[in-house]
Amino acid sequence: MTVWVSHPTGNPNLRAVLRGLERAGLRPTFFTTVAFPAALMNAVGRLSAGVGRELFRRTFPEIPYARVRVSPGRELVRQLAGRLGLRALVRHEKGLASTDRVYRALDLRVARALRSARRRPSAIYAYEDGALTSFLTARECGVRRIYELPTAYWRRKQELFEEERNRRPEWASTLEGLRDSPAKLERKNRELAEAELAIVPSTFVAESLRLAPRRPRRVAVVPYGCDPPATGPVPTRRRGEPLSILYAGILTQRKGLADLFEALDRLAIPHRLTLAGPCPVSDCRALRRALERLERTWLGAVARPVLMELMRTHHVLVFPSLVEGFGLVLTEAMANGLPFIATTHTAAPELISADGAEGFVVPIRDPDAIAERLTFLYENEDRRLEMAEAAKRRAAELSWRRFEETVSELVRGMLDSRREPAFR
Repeated sequence: MTVWVSHPTGNPNLRAVLRGLERAGLRPTFFTTVAFPAALMNAVGRLSAGVGRELFRRTFPEIPYARVRVSPGRELVRQLAGRLGLRALVRHEKGLASTDRVYRALDLRVARALRSARRRPSAIYAYEDGALTSFLTARECGVRRIYELPTAYWRRKQELFEEERNRRPEWASTLEGLRDSPAKLERKNRELAEAELAIVPSTFVAESLRLAPRRPRRVAVVPYGCDPPATGPVPTRRRGEPLSILYAGILTQRKGLADLFEALDRLAIPHRLTLAGPCPVSDCRALRRALERLERTWLGAVARPVLMELMRTHHVLVFPSLVEGFGLVLTEAMANGLPFIATTHTAAPELISADGAEGFVVPIRDPDAIAERLTFLYENEDRRLEMAEAAKRRAAELSWRRFEETVSELVRGMLDSRREPAFR
């Protein structure tokens, strides 16, 4: 049995899928845009840090390079246009090198390969926005269809965004998920309808599919994995020292940032907030005013090693997202011994063993709940340290290996008519 996997760039969960399928003997072939042979990494040490990171992102040692298929054209143009400020080329949906066009071009590439293949795969594993044409072709060819949906179903997102636009109109310009055209949304619906198995990272995403007119018969919740926990001690807070709070993510209200600011305004304890993440493309006066406040340190977008160091030197992560498929920043925090406060619209309910054990789960749009948990952590340093150590232990349990094995078992179970997938 073989499985074709397609994704334009590659990400941690995609790499884990490739590893899991390869280890399970399902011989994945990976269709992507730009990829370099793993042997090229031998020369990375002689290159600048930025170039080295980019090469690594486009290198996939999880499988033999002979089973990697590239279609670099549009993605290279997209990368170049972004660096040169050629916005028309990358304009949402319509630009010739927009993210949407990159996804759809790869989708067409997989479909063409499927039609002309002498030996067709047993299944195709594709991602949201890049699956429709290959799924339609796969159904014609009798090939099974697996869909990974990393974020909430679009109708649920739009409901929440419309509510938020009325609730906080001054932040509405940061709700960029409202820009998708009816044609793009219909493509999402058709992808879901063509899929036989959907793999989603959280219960929140699974529940959002209830709004879909047609959805896969099988939906499996498989949370993403954690990196190995850090070995160093967690930071302690001296008596009277401010509580050091970290937020990591794009600075938008989709991430609940205004609710975090409101929660901090209600605190009666000494605290410091560090913001790590880029501003949205659209201008937002409310955000600019918030960033001007001196007690809030904004670092802009930071490299991953910098973020890991921030996690090892802060006392708590706050992630008050309104719409989140998973939130990899949560697993990164756990691996670094950083307790978190996150909402029910993330993977937090799946990640922690109990509320208050490794972190806290709060409702969306609830600044009072955030302020209450922050105050508790400030007043109970011993408890915060216990949560930090528990987070590292939990990270060890929720390894990427566990994700890989669960996904490969689901795929093999679907392909083997004698077995049912092990939904967990």
